[in-house]
Amino acid sequence: MRDIDIKETRKYLSENNKVFVAAVKVQCPIYVFHISMMVKDNDPFYPVDWAIMHYVKQQPQTDVDYLSALIGMNSNFVQWRLVHLTQEDASLACNLNGSYFITNKGNRKYFDGERDEVKRDKQLALDGVTLDFLDEKIYAESHVMIRPYKAEFNPHMPLLGDADSNVMALLQKLEGLSSEQKKSLRFDESAHDFSVRNIEPKCLEDVEVVFSYDKNDSTWSRELMFKSQSVRISSMEGILNQFIFYIRDGILCTHQGYSDTSEEITSFYLKEIKMLISKRYEIKDYRNVKDDNIDYNNNPQGEASSYPLTINVTPALFEKADNRRLLLSDAINGEFIMPVSNGTGKKDIQSRSFKGVFIIPIKNSIEKEVDTYLAINKWLEEKGDIDYSFVQSYFSPDEDWRTMFLRLHCYEELEEIDNKRFIKE
Repeated sequence: MRDIDIKETRKYLSENNKVFVAAVKVQCPIYVFHISMMVKDNDPFYPVDWAIMHYVKQQPQTDVDYLSALIGMNSNFVQWRLVHLTQEDASLACNLNGSYFITNKGNRKYFDGERDEVKRDKQLALDGVTLDFLDEKIYAESHVMIRPYKAEFNPHMPLLGDADSNVMALLQKLEGLSSEQKKSLRFDESAHDFSVRNIEPKCLEDVEVVFSYDKNDSTWSRELMFKSQSVRISSMEGILNQFIFYIRDGILCTHQGYSDTSEEITSFYLKEIKMLISKRYEIKDYRNVKDDNIDYNNNPQGEASSYPLTINVTPALFEKADNRRLLLSDAINGEFIMPVSNGTGKKDIQSRSFKGVFIIPIKNSIEKEVDTYLAINKWLEEKGDIDYSFVQSYFSPDEDWRTMFLRLHCYEELEEIDNKRFIKE
């Protein structure tokens, strides 16, 4: 399964004056119809054959070398097309004296514009609940992932084969499509006489419910997206407002849309938020996470509330964390991306169908620790290792730099400095 592309989704939302908050992958039920139809023959050699036929009409005693030079084609290729037109297509015939003449079929096909029709097959994905067409953006994608549906989640409209009244109505709809509509569905414009060979219930990949904060009206909103593009799928519109997030045992979850419509996007309890923080940063007792470490709003009230949950890292919280390096990295980034579980305990569903992400911003009042940790990482990134010259360049002579390294849990870096300073190889 493709991971949620946060970068592209954020870019799209930003262009629409929105802030990305979260996203959840959803199973989008579809039916894949295997359809047959009649279309005008779109033989790619038709333009070449047309030129040959029009030359032959003027010059029945065909000079292949001259004709090849005239139309800019290899003579062997032109000879091959003449054989095809005579022996396979039957648009030409050859007299005993070696001259060609045009058959009735050739006149209809190359001079009257009556091209032959051929049977073509095509797969068409439709909404699995309503049998409506999907968004044009989905059909426009060159690579669309379709997978089998899971038995645990099967909302497909029941169909009784190709004789089903809903299928018959679909075939009538296809026959009535305009040329533009056919092009949007990737049909040949000449397609007609549709029939159904097979129908398969499937699920469309890469569909997400995306949560964002709209700066224009200071509200949270939900929209359906496919590969970082906003799309409309009729069967999904009615359940968008039913997706919310909650926390259970320190894990961020979504209930998969099985709830009554809610104006909010989260349902967090203070204790559960504290457990989430304590689990992430390895704080032994969740009660060590204080109320002032949390900003939680489940109703937006202006720009400051664009995110439902923000963590405030205070010196006291920093001291209680065993995983300080992760905390410092989050503080440097200003946020962390929290993975979302479906909360069912079924690993196969969690990994394939309901994976999501939730953005949690970080504020901090430990500027010295954050700045020092950032400086250490930049030094390592630029130089590849660390030694006492970093201490001399960053800390003042009277600073207890060793204690700072210990507080930051930079034990390996401290050991590397000491080894290079005191141990001779």
